[in-house]
Amino acid sequence: MALITCPECKSKISDTATSCPKCGFRLTPEIIAGIKKKDQSMGTGCAVVFIVVISFFVFIPLCSNDGDSEKSGVSSDVPTQVNSSKPTPSPVPKVVNGGKKENVPVGLLKITGDDWTGCPSRDVYSKLSRYAAQQDLQAFKTTFLQGGCVSFKDGESVFIADTAVFSGLIKVRRKGKTTEYWTAIEAAK
Repeated sequence: MALITCPECKSKISDTATSCPKCGFRLTPEIIAGIKKKDQSMGTGCAVVFIVVISFFVFIPLCSNDGDSEKSGVSSDVPTQVNSSKPTPSPVPKVVNGGKKENVPVGLLKITGDDWTGCPSRDVYSKLSRYAAQQDLQAFKTTFLQGGCVSFKDGESVFIADTAVFSGLIKVRRKGKTTEYWTAIEAAK
């Protein structure tokens, strides 16, 4: 006997049951076989994703240091502060227009465009995005106001606080502020 997920109410039920005890969904042998097959394939898919993610974090750092800091125009000897009473990010030299270098704090990005919003939680941001795609202006406005969301201005400086790469989101905070907001990865460059 194994546990499967009821396709109707998502409760865990026995694979020998003829119906779900919670919602009464009728289970046929074909439906049970399909659920088992789906559960097995999801387990395999999760394992593959896990291996790919681990490989990414293991091999990318090994491959990223090719010793050609001269070609890129960025110096690899970045000074760091030790035993400082105030933690400050070490500036990283960044090549800007005209080949000049300027020191930019680690993780500092600029908002690109005026049409970007941010929300304190991923759930609220997902709802906001869904309402925008559905063109439900009233639901969008209500969620925006009640969810503590903000609009970003073009060129506004933000720091990266967290990433959710597979969902296409980053969490940023405005320069000089402590509140963090989830927004689309494309919002900041």
